[in-house]
Amino acid sequence: MMYAPLWVLAAWFTVLSAKLSFVRLLVKEGYDNHNPRDQQARTEGAAKRGVAAHLNGFENFPPFASAMLFAFVTGVTSSTVNVLGGAYVVSRIVYNYLYVANFAAPRSLVWTLGSLSTIALYISAFLKLRG
Repeated sequence: MMYAPLWVLAAWFTVLSAKLSFVRLLVKEGYDNHNPRDQQARTEGAAKRGVAAHLNGFENFPPFASAMLFAFVTGVTSSTVNVLGGAYVVSRIVYNYLYVANFAAPRSLVWTLGSLSTIALYISAFLKLRG
């Protein structure tokens, strides 16, 4: 069974979960719901890294979602879509944790693995189109 829509939904939740990591920290100081972006811009430490992880999720989500759609409509095998979609989602969960926890080098490695999953989805779809 192909879980492409579920992997896309799970990937979106990783973007939202990164936001929860810094909102939780901001609530301790009093969340400014009137000007949350100004407050987020003033954050430091783990909260600031949570903001950065959240923004990075927005940068990475569209290419992944479109790769999943492309793979789905071109008929890439379920196993390929599931493995690469799952790898991407797991990489984003780990990436968010490593970013907030301030582990820079492993975070970059995990980001690369997630990006390679997206690239592999595109390549799989292009190969399916060719033949």
